[in-house]
Amino acid sequence: MFLETAISLVGGLADGFSLYDSVSTLFKGDKNKKLLEQMNCHLERISDNMLLAGDYKGVTDTTKAQQNQITNPREVRQLLEPLQHVTNEEIISSALINTPDKMINAMDGNPWEVLHNITPAVFAQQPNDPTMVPVMFEHGGTRYIGWQKKGTLPILFNCELHDLSQSHLPPPVIRSKPETRWQPGKVFCDAPFAPEMVVIPAGKFMMGTDALEIKALKKQYGVDYFEREHPQHEVTISKPFAMGRYAVTRGEFKIFVDATGHKMPDEMVIYEDSKWEMRKGRSYRNPGFAQSDDHPVVGVSWEDAQAYIRWLNGKTGQTYRLPSEAEWEYACRAGSDTPFWCGGTISTDQANYDGNYPHNGPKGEFRKKTVPVESFEPNPFGLYQLHGNVWEWCDDWYGDYKKGHQTDPQGPSSGSYRVFRGGSWSFFARILRSANRGGDSPGSRGSDLGFRLLRQPS
Repeated sequence: MFLETAISLVGGLADGFSLYDSVSTLFKGDKNKKLLEQMNCHLERISDNMLLAGDYKGVTDTTKAQQNQITNPREVRQLLEPLQHVTNEEIISSALINTPDKMINAMDGNPWEVLHNITPAVFAQQPNDPTMVPVMFEHGGTRYIGWQKKGTLPILFNCELHDLSQSHLPPPVIRSKPETRWQPGKVFCDAPFAPEMVVIPAGKFMMGTDALEIKALKKQYGVDYFEREHPQHEVTISKPFAMGRYAVTRGEFKIFVDATGHKMPDEMVIYEDSKWEMRKGRSYRNPGFAQSDDHPVVGVSWEDAQAYIRWLNGKTGQTYRLPSEAEWEYACRAGSDTPFWCGGTISTDQANYDGNYPHNGPKGEFRKKTVPVESFEPNPFGLYQLHGNVWEWCDDWYGDYKKGHQTDPQGPSSGSYRVFRGGSWSFFARILRSANRGGDSPGSRGSDLGFRLLRQPS
């Protein structure tokens, strides 16, 4: 069965082709056409003088569970000789492609770190698609690098192939403008195990709640804690930054715990039987309700989040941290000046909270647990669930706001509590407002408490 799709390539390389429809023009003669049909393989052009052959003579994609019995590179190349003779071009087989697991042996180290430390990889920028993995292959004694869509065949390279032996590099193809990664709305992922990030532009906003609205809220709900959102003040965020599209997931956090052996107590504060209390036998692995790897991790203290960040920074060579309280509210508002980014009220079709207690709207559902991080509509910055689902730790110590305009405020230099924001699945709608503030001791863990990352520009 021949490939029937067009392949999009970069760097001015030739377009992909449908082998079956192009035999008469690409390969001349009925004899060659018959030979190609007998070979029954997929072909893709991956450079101006090189083709990629897959599913040829039983040589299958190296990412498939059933590995082919032919593993000797010399045998594979011998099998490719007839095809190379027909096409009169260089041929590389998917069986010769090294995915990250094989690259560990081939390159004597962590393949991800190696690819980012060798000079040509500067131009082989990681694609936005988190399912792409770095690949390397050798041909004629030369090593090349590219990107492969994980677990699929045909193999797709979305960057120009680079000869790792060259001392003089080709001009950049993908990263011709290094600053393009930091264009607002740009989505990227630094590593397969790293959270997906989106670029947030610099700008200004009014942080907190004005006095008239606080007065109205106190009258409506009969509580005084809204005062902590005052005084409202203008804040300038002077530089773009990247924010996690989602709260860090249970799956992402588990990779860190398994890699480092990070220890956490087997107890935390949970909401069960209509009350909050400390329970043994509860942790991020068992928070008291069912979770899958695409749910936000819970039961994570501010200190646990810092340990995760140190590990991630070490693995990627980038600078991740928790957002400041000002950065968090700026990202949450996404240009809005209403209680929620979506307007003056919010529903349980837009966020996960206790729908028995709405804010200026009808009652809704109370799910009593987290939901997957990609649930509901993102805000205009492309961020999911800043309202509800889990509280999110911020970097700041908790303290009173200062009056007047501030640029990139970082909060007090010391304190007893660290800030968290956003409300959670267990709280009322009014607690989900963009300006609402919460906090607890850095070692606190709860079944509705997680975190989201910020990444600084390189």
